[in-house]
Amino acid sequence: MSGKRSRRTLGDMDVIYQAIADWVDKHGVEAARMLAAQLPPPYLGSEGEPVVPRLTEHILERFEADDVVFRRFAAGVHDWQSYMGNIAAQHLREAEIAKRFLGHRLPRIREWAQIELMEAEAQAKYWREGEEEQKTRY
Repeated sequence: MSGKRSRRTLGDMDVIYQAIADWVDKHGVEAARMLAAQLPPPYLGSEGEPVVPRLTEHILERFEADDVVFRRFAAGVHDWQSYMGNIAAQHLREAEIAKRFLGHRLPRIREWAQIELMEAEAQAKYWREGEEEQKTRY
């Protein structure tokens, strides 16, 4: 496996995307807040290019000024995610992916990337130190 993910999400399917986007636009910030934590996260495409799913981009652009929408989105990116194996390396990979979004046209995506990068690097350090401590114990 190449390590690159190919995702097809509801937010990328034209008819469903348009229906959800129209519903959010009609019902405003409260609708955006309800969906924010479930928005599909940015990822790298099959050629390694940074991809922001259309629905995520639409909501973060349309409701850019709403901090609640952004915080819920950012908090939901790794919701229900679990790690096994080399956890530090997985967090370093997340940091590398986040770096690819630091120059994105949307300020909220750039802000997410900065937070993601900082958190991923901190988590990698934590897990590396834990692994080193385990090695010295046994």
